[in-house]
Amino acid sequence: PVCGMKLVPMPETDPGSAPAPAEGGHEGHGGASEAASLFISPEKQQLVGVRYGEAREERAEKTIRATGRVAFDETKIAKVQTRIDGWIEQVFIDFTGKEVKKGQPLLTLYSPELLASQQEYLLALESRNVLRESPLASARRSTESLIEAARRRLELWELSDAQIAQVESTGKPIRNITLYAPIGGYVTERNAFPKQRVTPDTELYTLVDLSRVWILASVFESEAGLIRMGMAGRVTIPYSDQRTLTARVEYIQPQIDPATRTLTVRLAADNPGLRLKPDMYVDVEFRASIPARIVVPR
Repeated sequence: PVCGMKLVPMPETDPGSAPAPAEGGHEGHGGASEAASLFISPEKQQLVGVRYGEAREERAEKTIRATGRVAFDETKIAKVQTRIDGWIEQVFIDFTGKEVKKGQPLLTLYSPELLASQQEYLLALESRNVLRESPLASARRSTESLIEAARRRLELWELSDAQIAQVESTGKPIRNITLYAPIGGYVTERNAFPKQRVTPDTELYTLVDLSRVWILASVFESEAGLIRMGMAGRVTIPYSDQRTLTARVEYIQPQIDPATRTLTVRLAADNPGLRLKPDMYVDVEFRASIPARIVVPR
């Protein structure tokens, strides 16, 4: 036979080991039917690993393996800029990669334009006090309008309510305004140095929250049709302790990469302990359901 196995004559003295003649068959040499002319002893069945199973119709699963690259979650990136011209007086976050907390001071800024706006606000408050006993209602209304306009200008310059309240209570403008971190995360870009002149176009810091990251997995074209939105993926860092993380498919690119013939699938994963670093390569494994079909045990 094709397997190269030596055939053994079917023993005639052990009828229990030989199958019965097939219905409608006829006797051949030695009394065995043509349907039972090939015989493999139980010992050799054990050696070659023969197993029996039932073919049946059922759903199955296919394992899809892909290589992924860790990337920033673009919804958790913040740019720190100022809306006014000025000069940086003091810098608190002075290197790239430093971790910051939300609301932590980043730098102090001196702006003549902002200083003048605060002084206008104080003058408007003083005018209200002077005209408080005035019989002219129109003058009082005009003063209130000036106060509201001056306060609104300060809010547009991004002065907080606490800072405006400080100006009101002290009666003095704040010379150096402090800029605070809008989110917690890590500094990936820094362009803030003492005595530097800044404009609204200057990107002072870029902050990224790494508590949640994206994983960009490349799935082969032949398996791309099995990927679905919301599907779970098991993420493994090959050169670590082999512990896995669970991620979810959030977006599927609408086009295939013509060079690699792969489809980019974006997964989102929590990042406890910052185990997933941006630009790190990981292994991604999906379990995709296959429609019901006739299957046999492996």
